[in-house]
Amino acid sequence: MLAELRGLDRWLLVFDNASGPEEMVDALPAGAGHVLITSRAPDWAEVAMPVEVDVLARAESVAILVNRVPGLAGANAGRVARALGDLPLALAQAAGYMAGTGTLAGEYLELLAARGPGAGPGPVGCVSAVAHGGDPAGG
Repeated sequence: MLAELRGLDRWLLVFDNASGPEEMVDALPAGAGHVLITSRAPDWAEVAMPVEVDVLARAESVAILVNRVPGLAGANAGRVARALGDLPLALAQAAGYMAGTGTLAGEYLELLAARGPGAGPGPVGCVSAVAHGGDPAGG
């Protein structure tokens, strides 16, 4: 896949919830595109330009879910948002899944719980989004 990207004029590659930069070095392609990495690890400054991104306010999280999932009530949307730690990408994925499959909030929460403790995103203070140009040397 990395070789294919090098041959394209424009591309965006997204890595969500990366553990740290040491695990990403071999995955960063060279070329004319861009890489966006989300991570809770604080040590990205040597590799890319970190930008601190706070989690959404609960009201914003609830609005995303209610607007995208037909019939979802605010209280149930709040329960899902809390379980997902108000993380924007997790909320978007949950909304897409719930809307696409007709899964109710309670069922979705059961699916999350079945994954076991620590499997979901859980509450966090902030997430770092790291922007990296296509050149692993920092360009």
